[in-house]
Amino acid sequence: MINITISDEIKNNIPTMALGVIHGDVKVTEHNDKLWEEIDKACEELKNKLEVKDIATLPNNKDARDGYRKCKKDPTRYRIASEALIRRVVKDKGLYKVNNLVDINNLLSITSYYPIGCFNMDKIEGDVVMRVGKKDEPYEGIGRGVLNIEFMPVVSDDLGAFGSPTSDSERTKITKDTTKMLMTILAFGGTEGLKQWNEKAKELFEKYADGENIETYIVE
Repeated sequence: MINITISDEIKNNIPTMALGVIHGDVKVTEHNDKLWEEIDKACEELKNKLEVKDIATLPNNKDARDGYRKCKKDPTRYRIASEALIRRVVKDKGLYKVNNLVDINNLLSITSYYPIGCFNMDKIEGDVVMRVGKKDEPYEGIGRGVLNIEFMPVVSDDLGAFGSPTSDSERTKITKDTTKMLMTILAFGGTEGLKQWNEKAKELFEKYADGENIETYIVE
């Protein structure tokens, strides 16, 4: 079990903060037709259920936006990744096809409304802590370039921040060579309902990524 904690600074700002943690052995593939059948179905349901104006008030997404504000970060300027994905779907722009692990991550994000990160575990060094980003702390977001993470809730290791609710980092991103993954479900509003999404993540990794030795737990 990887050692993951939540810093006092985060807990002082966001007392309800919790993490759903999933990690284990996986196989990365470029595409999975059965997985994309699930994703297409979820996207269709989302388009039929929501309008753009509804997205900011969705449970879990609203909690994340409120959490940003409590840490003095603007969620309208640094949009929550799950919110950005849901907006794409509702606007009928669809989701990008990346690889099976990232696609699983995105499916979970648009159905749970949680910001979720998925990382190459072999690129993580030392213990993991969720904390607040520091001024001028270096961080390169995937496909976003340098990201200002000051005041942003981030997931970090001994080398620095590698995950955030807005964008995961290039350093720990999933590639075709990834064999061990770590997923964090960022539950700003507490643990209610979190266990079921941990179990859903485990099910998807086992079903679509040949997942083995998958462990799930909750950090408060």
